[in-house]
Amino acid sequence: MIKFCKKCNIETDHYKCGACKPCALNRSREQRKNNPTYIKEYSKEWRDKNLQKIKEYRILRKDIDRTRAAEYYKIRCQDELYRKAAKERVRKWYSENKERAKKYKTEYRNTNKDTLIEYGKNYYKENSDIKKKRSREWRLLNPERYRLTKQTYRKAKPEVHRSSNRKRKARLSKGKISVGLVNKLLLLQKGTCVCCGLDINSDYHMDHIIPLKLGGEHTDSNIQLLCPACNLTKGSKDPIKFMQSKGFLL
Repeated sequence: MIKFCKKCNIETDHYKCGACKPCALNRSREQRKNNPTYIKEYSKEWRDKNLQKIKEYRILRKDIDRTRAAEYYKIRCQDELYRKAAKERVRKWYSENKERAKKYKTEYRNTNKDTLIEYGKNYYKENSDIKKKRSREWRLLNPERYRLTKQTYRKAKPEVHRSSNRKRKARLSKGKISVGLVNKLLLLQKGTCVCCGLDINSDYHMDHIIPLKLGGEHTDSNIQLLCPACNLTKGSKDPIKFMQSKGFLL
């Protein structure tokens, strides 16, 4: 409703009660400025009394607010000065709230594992060259930290490490082995080495029955578990000749 306001001395938008909107906004700002303690107490009291109402309103406005915020930041982020100022604000906040930021990140990762994994995979596919370049630069700048991180990961996930190591060596060959293959083979082989019969539950090597050099494939059907000594002795030898050298009549 447009009416003439004597204070503003121009025609302005008015509420149904007859109050001028710009004047009401100015009065509200002055009250907040002059009575900050009272406003905080009043706001807290109101929030405590209307928790359910706030939750319902947030759910109702969630998608709308996200869309508006995305559009707003998309426009603002085109401004280089705004981007620099925003980055500076974020850095300052993180430096002043390290513990709070760490706690929030941990909670968010725990509650959104699947979403983050999916996002990481998609991002890597779209930006593989950039990610590889950054990884190389980071490794060169942090050699000790990279070494410690790699050692920790190997100890925490030995099966995944062995599988990835075999994949790396078998990039030029055909096929792919499953991550849960080791547990299956340990059950089938009853936790013993195929060649010498030693217990391999604590230490084992994944071996290609027909070596890759002799045309073997990197598949589940061409994998066996050997003790380290037998695997290192076998190397890339023909499996039949190797077993004959161990005393088996084949």
